[in-house]
Amino acid sequence: KKSDPIDRLLATIEEQEVETKVEEPLVQEARKYKSADEFIKNINWKTKYEIVEKYGNDYEYHLSTEPNFEIGKTFAEQKTKGDIGARGASMGEGIYTTKNPQFWESQLAYEKNAEIPTHLYLVKIKNGKAPNIVESGFEAQTLNKPNEAVIVKKILTNKTDKPLDIGMANYVREKYILNDFWNKAQDTIKTTAKTVKKEVETKPKAFTTNALEI
Repeated sequence: KKSDPIDRLLATIEEQEVETKVEEPLVQEARKYKSADEFIKNINWKTKYEIVEKYGNDYEYHLSTEPNFEIGKTFAEQKTKGDIGARGASMGEGIYTTKNPQFWESQLAYEKNAEIPTHLYLVKIKNGKAPNIVESGFEAQTLNKPNEAVIVKKILTNKTDKPLDIGMANYVREKYILNDFWNKAQDTIKTTAKTVKKEVETKPKAFTTNALEI
């Protein structure tokens, strides 16, 4: 019992040290806000751009002829088992996604598919490491395993004679990326607390006892 005050002091010092090691400026910025909505509304464009570029690799778009994918499920879990990829990707071949839907859309129109895909979905890639397929100098698309691409949200349904609303698409994608980042920044607090508690609990009692006796 005598060692409790020193244990508490050590815990305070160690917590400060761990926080310094774990947190980067972007995480510190996110932790200033009480909610994800407040964070998204108040950060400046430079911070927003940096977060989206650095942490948004696992969010892409999928342009499809299928109007009713189930949200929250992978492509492998969808009831639709036929041709569900805009580029003719079947369930066995893989699922095409892209970060550049405007380039993809113009290419598909040029190729004159039997049915032009008009349904734009936001997709999250589970491993975040899908290989890029470069076309005409652009990272036009990636090919993913059906069980590693999850439908997050249907962004819009487009008319075949109208261009995609890229502004709306980018807004939705950015919002999900920023929301994820804010949540992970809050998890940093919990991780720090657990790390500190574990380190303090494993400290030799002899050290604190001797310190008190001296």
